[in-house]
Amino acid sequence: MAETGYPDGFPVKMISRKGRFLKDAEIIEATAGFLAQVGIKAEIEDLEPGVWGQVSEKKGREGIIFPGWSGRDPNLVWYPLLKSGLYQGYFSNAELDTLLDAGSATIDADERKAIYAKAAVITKEEAPHLPMIQPPLIFGLDAPQRRYHRFARRAFRMT
Repeated sequence: MAETGYPDGFPVKMISRKGRFLKDAEIIEATAGFLAQVGIKAEIEDLEPGVWGQVSEKKGREGIIFPGWSGRDPNLVWYPLLKSGLYQGYFSNAELDTLLDAGSATIDADERKAIYAKAAVITKEEAPHLPMIQPPLIFGLDAPQRRYHRFARRAFRMT
């Protein structure tokens, strides 16, 4: 840390929602432990879901956040989180905005793949988000609801 100008480390707020994900408190504690090993002192703040929403709407999240967001299509994840000016977004990049708009405007699979590949380069270089984990999504269904309709590669619509 001394080489980076922080010989004594530094504090950072770490915000999470209580009970949003399986083992979320343990994941946050482990992450804080990993950060402590390199001199970053995480100040954990667990928010109730309603408070999280209020803070989000006011663009009041700061530091490291554990929001939880997933989707099988880049547009479902990147557009609401990385498009400039959107309520969940804390990032702005005009080139990425153009790509996100283009990706959401076409249904041609090859064109979308090329567009989102370019967007991925920007998100890797700029690193507005650092994905940590991808927990499995678990669904419980009763007998009459066990009908699946495949609508995308490795994704299922349940009716």
